[in-house]
Amino acid sequence: MAQRMILNETSYHGAGAMKELLSVRPLPTAVFVFSDLLAIGAIKEIRASGLRVPEDIAVIGFDNIENAALSLPPLTTIGTDIDLIGRLAVDTLLDSIDKPVPPVVTMVPTVLVERQSV
Repeated sequence: MAQRMILNETSYHGAGAMKELLSVRPLPTAVFVFSDLLAIGAIKEIRASGLRVPEDIAVIGFDNIENAALSLPPLTTIGTDIDLIGRLAVDTLLDSIDKPVPPVVTMVPTVLVERQSV
């Protein structure tokens, strides 16, 4: 059975969280990190432990920040339109000021940006 662990920004910006995850046995074969910045920290910690990305542990992030392409190896990530998400959030907030708005689920387009970390 797969074991899941939530890694967040309070866990030493990705590297510390990955260090903790590397103590789990069996080791994961892949991790999905909810931001590219944290994923870059996770890659750094994987490599510092003597393991290889993606051969030993594959890493994928989310955001497609510019530095994702510069990490070693370059980070595979999920890209999305941050401006669109911001506009949708503001529109929802403004709509809720005048009248109660029931919770909504809004899907925004994403794209897989394939690089060498997976």
